[in-house]
Amino acid sequence: LNKSTLTFGLHTNEVEYQQEITNLLRLVGENQHVGVSIYPKNHSHVLRYHSKDLMTQVIDDFGRYQHDRTIPSWILFGPEKNIAPVLRGLFCGDAWLNDTEAQLSTTSRDLAYGSLLLLNRLGIVARIKERNRANRRAAFEVIVRGSDHLAKFYNLIDVGIQVRDVVTPVLYPQRDGKTYRRVQSVRTEHYEGKVYNL
Repeated sequence: LNKSTLTFGLHTNEVEYQQEITNLLRLVGENQHVGVSIYPKNHSHVLRYHSKDLMTQVIDDFGRYQHDRTIPSWILFGPEKNIAPVLRGLFCGDAWLNDTEAQLSTTSRDLAYGSLLLLNRLGIVARIKERNRANRRAAFEVIVRGSDHLAKFYNLIDVGIQVRDVVTPVLYPQRDGKTYRRVQSVRTEHYEGKVYNL
């Protein structure tokens, strides 16, 4: 990000995303021109939008550098109706999506945990995996797995990916809606204090 230009790099085949971004920029701006540069050797298109006011707002709300990216509180704790479009932008812009998992990778701890919070607000279970890399910033991966959660997530962000049913092994037996865990060890410990029955 620089001080006056928003830039989006997309694959040549991502025509729908190009049009979606162009339409959104024209909505928030004063119908200013969205410039497009085409790089056939790299199979990429770069969209550029010049607006100092919008750029200042984006930097104030979301951070300037990749490792400083964040999700502002007005989104984190705002109306639920705003969450799906934000997650769609994040995951369609910088994630790996397939029929068994969705994985967003970022060098920003705040962005990773903010994404996790948004997913949890929508009832989607996700986890974060931290990868430490030699001579590089740590990477944080936000991962959505499990056919139920993934199907719900893909439906919310409208990506049209058919989720493969993955059979999750049952680790503990279930009876009457209760989960039972096997006793793994038993030990005795002497205790002299009071015992309260609740």
